Amino acid sequence: MSEVKVPEGGQITFSDKHLDVSKLVERLQTISRSALVRFIIRQIPAHGLLIIDDQNATVGTYFLQSDVKHGRIKYINDHSDDLWDSFEFGLKITGRGAPPVSPKFNCTFNITIIPVNDQPFKVLTKHPSIEVIQGFTVNFTSSQLKTIDPDTPAENITYTVVTGPTNGHVANKSAPSQSIKIFTQKDLDLSELVFVHDSSRHHGTFNFKVTDGRFGPFYKVVSINVVPVTLNIIRQNPVMLLQSHSVVHINSSYLNASTNGRRNNIVYTISSLPQHGKLFINDAELTSFTQRDLDSSSVVYIQTDMTSGFDTFCCNVSLMDNVLYSETNITVTPFVKQNDFNASAGSLIVITTDALDASSLATATGSNPEYTITQQPVHGILIKRSLKRDTKDMKSLTSFTHDDVVKKHIYYKTLKLNGNNATEDSFSFVLTARNVQPAEGVFVISLQPSEVDLSDTTVPTTPGQSNTSEVSDVLHEQNNLTDEGSDVGVDTVETDTKDTFITANSTSSINVPGIDKASKESDFSQHHLIILLLVSGVVVIIMLIAVLIYCKKKKDRHKRYLQCTREDAHSQISKQKSHLDSDRSSQDSDGQAVVNAANSNDNIGANGLSSFGLRPHDIPRSPELSRTEVSKTVPQVKVTPLVQVDYTSNSRPTSPVSFKSDLSSHVAHDWEAAESEVSEQYRPNVPVLQKNQYWV
Repeated sequence: MSEVKVPEGGQITFSDKHLDVSKLVERLQTISRSALVRFIIRQIPAHGLLIIDDQNATVGTYFLQSDVKHGRIKYINDHSDDLWDSFEFGLKITGRGAPPVSPKFNCTFNITIIPVNDQPFKVLTKHPSIEVIQGFTVNFTSSQLKTIDPDTPAENITYTVVTGPTNGHVANKSAPSQSIKIFTQKDLDLSELVFVHDSSRHHGTFNFKVTDGRFGPFYKVVSINVVPVTLNIIRQNPVMLLQSHSVVHINSSYLNASTNGRRNNIVYTISSLPQHGKLFINDAELTSFTQRDLDSSSVVYIQTDMTSGFDTFCCNVSLMDNVLYSETNITVTPFVKQNDFNASAGSLIVITTDALDASSLATATGSNPEYTITQQPVHGILIKRSLKRDTKDMKSLTSFTHDDVVKKHIYYKTLKLNGNNATEDSFSFVLTARNVQPAEGVFVISLQPSEVDLSDTTVPTTPGQSNTSEVSDVLHEQNNLTDEGSDVGVDTVETDTKDTFITANSTSSINVPGIDKASKESDFSQHHLIILLLVSGVVVIIMLIAVLIYCKKKKDRHKRYLQCTREDAHSQISKQKSHLDSDRSSQDSDGQAVVNAANSNDNIGANGLSSFGLRPHDIPRSPELSRTEVSKTVPQVKVTPLVQVDYTSNSRPTSPVSFKSDLSSHVAHDWEAAESEVSEQYRPNVPVLQKNQYWV
């Protein structure tokens, strides 16, 4: 088989050059002279007719090699624009000696159709146009310009630029800066062309002609529509610089612009520099920067003057011929933590560090930060706890310190709303500390309506009175606050009104009619428990003081009694000694004198001690002269006799034996009796003896 080419709409007669199986037939005839090879049609051509012996071939029709040799097989094209066609056949061996089943052999015969340019091309795009953003480059494709020709391939359809373009040029994508004048439909189909705009605002056109090489050129105009570049500032927020810091990065969250052009080409030219600081990029002071610098947070503001809490700079934002004005503010934010602060109508609330805390600033600066009120609250008043009791000179706060907040000295008093549906109140302040810039802030107060109608208890006021009476009531309530020097336990304050006093951000409060009943009962029990503990402590202290006073008085009374007893005992012993001396001088010869003297001493003792409530036998006597006695109440203590008898005296008794025995008997009897009586009567009140002490 060999290639067959047929002109579009033409025909061809097959010959041995196109289809030849004669060699196969010769080899088969060496085996059997009657052997034949038949061509059986399996599939007919799709774009033409297969003629066998002047008849249209169908599936199953067969022909022989002799038919091919004598020109009986033809192919006629149907004049379609297809470039190829084919038919399929099989070989079958027949004749004497042929195998009962011939081996299958199928083959496809391809026919190439040579197109004939006999039809004109057609431009499908009625109004060719290109839309380009000002200054941009856009693809130029078959979606913008399309020409078809059934007889001509795309690479043979040629476009030639006649005039223009007036605002740019056509170029290959690989070399956009080089203008071209000729291109093909294939270039458009493969998106290999671009249109480069010259950044002008006006629209443009260019003229071209198209041809397929046979039919005359067709002229057309391509319109170039320019979309102007837009530039908008979509974000211009104040730059927040934290108090006590001097550096902040400026990024697109503070300053940002949008465009339909190239965003990275947006330029910010500084027209007014900041007054209290400078702008830098990579340690270099700048006068302009781009949107790309903002996106990468490369722009840095450094504050050099720490006395100001505000700064600003101005820029001209430009892209191509678009120019916008921008002013950026730099604000110092207070270095303070703020949380929700709730207040109900008519309540008196302490402001604590739970709601307003500048501890971090105080630690960083080593000072006591101060809040200066720049705008007072509208629906309430700020007051400070004070030792003063006269409210005439007291005014709403204009400033307070962080230490006042820590010590719970600052209170917010909500005025009666009188039907006002306000849900929020606030006061503005300036926070200052040592060696840092001042910062402005706002403290927001959430107002919650009371459960009772406060207007029922409100005294009507004249239009000129406004809220003066309420402010006066607030100042009057301030008299009930505790001393300013106390730092602990200042959570509640008693007032004479029906207002509620609560601690900010806490659940403990003293509620009055109109406040939640359950909360009221809980707080009431807590305060009663505190009062009970205080009263119990006072009672215990009073009892201890009473016991100490009682013990001291009893001890003093016992000391006075012992002193009187000792003095009386010594005086009686002196009298006894004198009486014995006088008896010995009378030189009595018998012991009766001693007995009489003892009886006399008993009488004297009875008379002398009667004033102290003592009996006669309680008179202390001198022990026997011949021995020493040990007191029963003081073990192992030697008692020295108080009276020494002079045995050398001339007045010696005539009967020593009788005198000794009588005297010993009398003295021993009286001494022991007196000692035992005194011991039993006063032992419970005798103080405990210290080291190296004993009773005599």
